[in-house]
Amino acid sequence: MTSTVTGAYDIDIMLGGERISASPLQLNAIPGDIHASKCTVTGVREAVVGRQVYTVHTCDMYGNARGIGGDKIHVSITGPVDLQAVVEDVGDGTYIISYDVFVIGSYSIAMTLEDGSHVSGRYLYCYWLILTVQSVRLL
Repeated sequence: MTSTVTGAYDIDIMLGGERISASPLQLNAIPGDIHASKCTVTGVREAVVGRQVYTVHTCDMYGNARGIGGDKIHVSITGPVDLQAVVEDVGDGTYIISYDVFVIGSYSIAMTLEDGSHVSGRYLYCYWLILTVQSVRLL
């Protein structure tokens, strides 16, 4: 039996048309190893210069949420200046990626797993801009 969906299962075992005494057995299918192409990334695409935050949601090869931490995710950010990212393992299969941007421009963000495979996401190319205040009126 192969399960591709995590969760609790009851398994009936029959012998000669009769259920054996230990049946049904309960099986808890847990997620497999992290699979880069099934992970998702959420966060901003266009942002004001300053602190930026993305969230990586890890999944196994069948798209099941991992639900546990401990995976190694490496983040490389290149652009007008290279940026250093902090990766926080929340412990539940999600990872918070944060970094500070103080130079306007386009940046490419590469997220890779320990085996070198790339985490894909629609938020991995960004443009940051600076908002300026033209005037302030105090009341």
